[in-house]
Amino acid sequence: KITFLAILILGVHSSYDCHQYSIGEFGSRPTGGQCGLSDWTANMTIIDTSVCTGETVCRNNQTIQFSGEIGLYYWEDIYCCAPLGNLEDYSDGLPGTKCKSNGDCLSKNCQNGLCKGYGKGKNFTCYYENDIYNSYCSYLCSPGFFAKGFGFYDALSKCVEQYKEKESCKFTYQCENDHVCANRTCAKMFSFKNGEKIEIDYYYGINYGMSFDCESFYYDHHTGKCAEPPKSKNGQAAKCKKDEDCITTDGDHTFCECGLSGERHCTLAEGDDYFVEMGKLMKEWVNSGKIKNCNTVARFDPVCVAMNMDKNFSDRFYKYLTLGYHYAFIKDADDELVKIYAPRYYSISNSNLVTVAYALISFLLA
Repeated sequence: KITFLAILILGVHSSYDCHQYSIGEFGSRPTGGQCGLSDWTANMTIIDTSVCTGETVCRNNQTIQFSGEIGLYYWEDIYCCAPLGNLEDYSDGLPGTKCKSNGDCLSKNCQNGLCKGYGKGKNFTCYYENDIYNSYCSYLCSPGFFAKGFGFYDALSKCVEQYKEKESCKFTYQCENDHVCANRTCAKMFSFKNGEKIEIDYYYGINYGMSFDCESFYYDHHTGKCAEPPKSKNGQAAKCKKDEDCITTDGDHTFCECGLSGERHCTLAEGDDYFVEMGKLMKEWVNSGKIKNCNTVARFDPVCVAMNMDKNFSDRFYKYLTLGYHYAFIKDADDELVKIYAPRYYSISNSNLVTVAYALISFLLA
């Protein structure tokens, strides 16, 4: 271990292409339970896990809006906080998720431990700056509904039933949860075959980096057709120096990004193994029918998945969601850093290793 002061001195006299992360010790401990300090002049972050005592652990407590699933906000200082709970118990405020009080819910309505959203015909005031699609207002609607604006400048909203197959639409969130808006009508997810030309909803149709319209999970923007997804020519998350090093089989490239290892790796292409596995799990989730239990805008929310599927599935869903989007960030990183910055992924991956180890031991002893 080395002290924070020593790392800063080294950092000032070094020229790192990527931000560096180190487990060390603080010379003098900061107040407020801060266990991770970033210095952008030195281009380094030092983490002292010994700062956290009692029931707290040093982990990334910066999470993305609502689901909090993969909050790799590595540019923020981090603090000691409680260990992660079960994903299905996470309160993201959406209708149908767990709550303890009205304040836990976006709708400010907690009933019987669950957030209750607005139902059919409920008029309410909802204003989000630049929300030209009225999608954020739909976060307040119960599953099976979406928010439709009306009145002067759509100042008022009301929850209406989602559109069914072949009904006209503008955006995917207007369609039932296992449908997308394609060619301006609601169509079954993953129902378009390679070579079919379609007009997709860019707001949601290629969310998560894949196409929910295409059977192959990939939509070629150049041709406007579903197609076989490209793969990384140099393997998943290969080391790189620039984007052009991340060449894909279609002649394009992904992106060369810095990660926890302190080096650059290529982000995944849509045809890479982890990305394909993620697509298969999303399709399984859609086909289960339980996707209809979720709020329309959060139909792939890992919290809703965990509440409606068994633990084995929800763990795999979360794991490959992380690998699909963040493998370049965690590849070749020290396990302790992965544990701190991607704690849920780390927990799931290690529990899987333990399960495999027990199975192997049982087989050998049989």
